[in-house]
Amino acid sequence: MSEEPTIFVSVAAYMEPLLQFTLDSMFTRASKPERIFVGLFDQSHMYTRGWLSKKNYDSNVRYLQIDPVESRGASWARSVCNT
Repeated sequence: MSEEPTIFVSVAAYMEPLLQFTLDSMFTRASKPERIFVGLFDQSHMYTRGWLSKKNYDSNVRYLQIDPVESRGASWARSVCNT
């Protein structure tokens, strides 16, 4: 008996005002949300972890946040997401 595959979604968000809605949509529309895992690199002034910790999918999100002033660009952010 084999395990069902998981889905990894890399999200490199730069000051994204719709981030919460994007994650909510991803997990609520999925037929098997427990299979989705997100690497979220949040480059914003807002500390997303506060609202994220209240979501039922919180354990499926690996979260890292930095100040956008420290960002080194989109490619760098995507690289961080994948680690």
